[in-house]
Amino acid sequence: MKPLRLVMQAFGPYADRQEIDFRQLGGRSLFLIHGQTGAGKTSILDAICFALYGESSGSFREPRTLRSDHAPPDVPTEVVFDFSVGAERYRIKRTPEQERPRKKGEGMTRVPPEATLWRRSDIDDDADDGTVLATQWMHVTEQVEQLLGFRCDQFRQVVMLPQYQFQRFLMANSTERQRILEVLFSTGFYRQIEEALKQSAVDVRRRCEDLAGRTGFVLAQAGAETVEELLGRQETLRRRASEVDTGLTAAAARRELVDRQLREAHQVDKVFAELTEAQVRYAEAETRRVEIEMLEQRLDQARRAEALRDAETYCRQRRQEHEAALLKRTNFAAQQERVLEAKLAAERALAAEQAREAEHELVRREIARLEALTGKIGELEQGTRDLSGHAQRVTQVTHDRNRAQEELRECSRALRQHQKDLVRMIELSGKTAEWRAQVKELQRLHKIADDLAEHQGRLKMQEHALESAEVLMRETKKSLNEAKKRFERLQEQRVKAQSTVLAKQLERGQPCPVCGSTRHPAPAHFRTAVPDEQEIAALQEELPRLEKTQDAAVQEAGQVAQRVAITKERIAKCLEDLGAQRKTSPAVLAKRLGEAQAELDKAKAASEEQGDLRRTIVDLQATETRLAGELPRLEEIFIEASTAHGRLQERIAGLEKDIPTTLRSLEALSAALAMSRARHEALKTAFEHASQNHDTVVTAWQACQAQLDGAEREVNETRARMDTAVEDFMERLREAGFADDAAYQGARLGQEECARLEQEIHAFRNGQVAAKARFDHVADAARGKVRPDLTALETDAANAQTEVNGLLEERARAGEQSRQIDSSVNELKFLQGEQAQMEAQLAIVGRVAEVANGKNIYGITLQRYVLAALLEDVLAAASHRLRLMSRGRFDLQRATERVDLRAAGGLDLLVYDAHTGTTRPVQTLSGGESFLASLSLAMGLADVVQSYAGGIRLETIFIDEGFDSLDPETLELAFQALGELLKSGRLVGLISHVAELTELVPARLEITKGKHGSHARLVHGETRVARHAATQA
Repeated sequence: MKPLRLVMQAFGPYADRQEIDFRQLGGRSLFLIHGQTGAGKTSILDAICFALYGESSGSFREPRTLRSDHAPPDVPTEVVFDFSVGAERYRIKRTPEQERPRKKGEGMTRVPPEATLWRRSDIDDDADDGTVLATQWMHVTEQVEQLLGFRCDQFRQVVMLPQYQFQRFLMANSTERQRILEVLFSTGFYRQIEEALKQSAVDVRRRCEDLAGRTGFVLAQAGAETVEELLGRQETLRRRASEVDTGLTAAAARRELVDRQLREAHQVDKVFAELTEAQVRYAEAETRRVEIEMLEQRLDQARRAEALRDAETYCRQRRQEHEAALLKRTNFAAQQERVLEAKLAAERALAAEQAREAEHELVRREIARLEALTGKIGELEQGTRDLSGHAQRVTQVTHDRNRAQEELRECSRALRQHQKDLVRMIELSGKTAEWRAQVKELQRLHKIADDLAEHQGRLKMQEHALESAEVLMRETKKSLNEAKKRFERLQEQRVKAQSTVLAKQLERGQPCPVCGSTRHPAPAHFRTAVPDEQEIAALQEELPRLEKTQDAAVQEAGQVAQRVAITKERIAKCLEDLGAQRKTSPAVLAKRLGEAQAELDKAKAASEEQGDLRRTIVDLQATETRLAGELPRLEEIFIEASTAHGRLQERIAGLEKDIPTTLRSLEALSAALAMSRARHEALKTAFEHASQNHDTVVTAWQACQAQLDGAEREVNETRARMDTAVEDFMERLREAGFADDAAYQGARLGQEECARLEQEIHAFRNGQVAAKARFDHVADAARGKVRPDLTALETDAANAQTEVNGLLEERARAGEQSRQIDSSVNELKFLQGEQAQMEAQLAIVGRVAEVANGKNIYGITLQRYVLAALLEDVLAAASHRLRLMSRGRFDLQRATERVDLRAAGGLDLLVYDAHTGTTRPVQTLSGGESFLASLSLAMGLADVVQSYAGGIRLETIFIDEGFDSLDPETLELAFQALGELLKSGRLVGLISHVAELTELVPARLEITKGKHGSHARLVHGETRVARHAATQA
């Protein structure tokens, strides 16, 4: 993997959008990331690691804490990283979980994390993302692991060596080192062989155990010890089956005879049941005869009433005509009353209007008076407008005079204050040098105190992590031991429990499947529960995982202990640098620094502001002279404006005496004049309207009187016609046999009801005839017969069927028991042959699996044996560089003997010390020596991995700090070794704040820290390393 371009936004200390184009390095393979402590050097590696894996380069930094505190809330945190793997190029973009302002309303909303991976091998335009390979956080991480061949923790140990963690691969145990080398050299195939052999042995062993258990189970289930015993039991069952068949033939014949008698009895009983039903139907018909005769009479009355319907209709029409004439007469009479009232009202209104003639004359005089005031009101309005202008003039002149007086007073006060400030600033500017020295010293102490507080906080977390790691180590060891004991105990119980399986299937009162007895006086018992096969299999699979967990816990505890020691060394160094201020808290130092910085800022500002203050004093003096000369002129203008305003007020007062208050505007006068004219017009219109209305109402009253007379004549005519029609209708009622109209109305029926009555009467007559005929027929059929006893016959038939069923069940049980014995014998013969074959196979497969999985005197698995040979090549390349950087003192070697027989071996590392002629564990190296060894090991891996077919491409190495632990001579040797690595075309990135490195590295990524965030830029130049490389060429 080679980086091409990195874009960060609101990430770490980078508040704005920061783009780093690694392609600008050109042919340079070594570059330095340089800057002040806390400027954001490690954040570059955090951004690369976060883009690839969603994690920081240091495992203790959470992704959600990587957002810049300097960035505005509406700027999202995101990282875009372009990189290449061989000839292929890719782009990845990640945004962590973060909060942003709501688009509507106030408050913040949480944004979920997002990630996208593109392939862009054939794309040169940076604006084009390319083809999407994966989306979503976890899917993108999985795709990156496939492309690079590393998980994040392995990436941080091989490609990116984070700050304070560069020695992780060097200090790793055999198990962790195996995981990394397995990925680097793609040796997972050998691990698959180990697992396949191990699984084959487990399968064969489990098959043997299953066959043994099944053999015991079959014998226990059959209740016998040999096959011969089962065959003798089968012959007994066959004889009993023959006896049962003989009895079954006789019982079937008896059942057939009883069934035939029962069928004949059911036929006779059916005849008697029909006779009973026919008697009931005939009696019901006789009961309804009187009811039907009454219905016939009712139907006759309805038919006579229907013949009178036309006379009733004619009589009703005459009555409706008379009622309509009465209603018309009533309406005309009411209308005449209303018109009469309107006539009287119109006469009164006309008289009232004639009485208002005097009011007409008063209105005409008021109109003439208002027209005479028009000229005076115009003059008054003009004077009022002029008076407002004069008043504004007086107000403005007064304001200008007062303003000039106030400005003169303010100018004099400001002049005196600025003269005092000038004297004070001259005193402050004299203390600038003193405050500058104090601020510089406090800045140094505050930085050391911050580092001390950070190291102390980290130490507490590391000590807590160490305690947790030790607890986890003890717990994993305890869990492993308990699981082993549980597995051994279940294995022992499974062998002893097979004989109890058959006993569990017996039930009280049910026949035994072996002997047929329903009593079970002494079934087999086992005091503990039968072990579950699934639980045994799960424990067998769980044990290797627990062993791996324990190894990981031991390794983690060692690594945490080493980090605790490093942090304690840094705390001691900070305390030494603080000296007498070691007991002063960072907050107190920060407060002192802030106070000193404030005083320094004041002194600098005082020095800069003296010139401006002097110029301001000169300007104020000129302004004071100008205002003092302007005041007399403004006073004369004020006196002139006040005199003109008084004369105009006197003229307006004279006009107001002649004009009423309510009419002192042309608008008010026009409104009053319009009101009077409208009143005059209204009086005239009202008189004319009253006259017209009186004439109209008189005409209407005369027309109503004529209509009422015609309606009275129509009422008399319709009453005569109605009386004649009623007399004719009553005469026809008496002729039809009805006493009165009520009797007629009660006899009436609708056409549907008459039809229903006719149908009901006809149906009764037909049913009565049919019931009599059916009764006579059934009585003839039952004559001479006796009704049988069905209950007794059904009991005999049930007893016969029960006897047959019992014999059938006994024959079925005997046949099933015989088939079970045949099946048990055949299964036992098959199991015995299969078990012999599996035991022979287990003797070979089991031993091969044990050797391949490390159960040998060397404790080396098949894969670890292959990796040990590859590690030898890596160590040879690493030792070549380590000898150069250590001036021939150290070599890295692989341990060939197992120090701890409980742990796996084969990949442990030792260091050979030429000064003492001894080998010792790499954990005994000092901090600087560990850095040199880790750097050598990383360069050795980079050389060897790509030389093997199928190896992962190690095209880039990042090293974060560590150079500060080297003396100048060793630092020079380390860079000579790096120079050899650069000849292979690999890219090496170094992070350090050591100033000497800027003289050794030709290309630098300079990080500048500011109050509002950091910024990065690439710097090129010829350095001592470049000159050294030219000399070597």
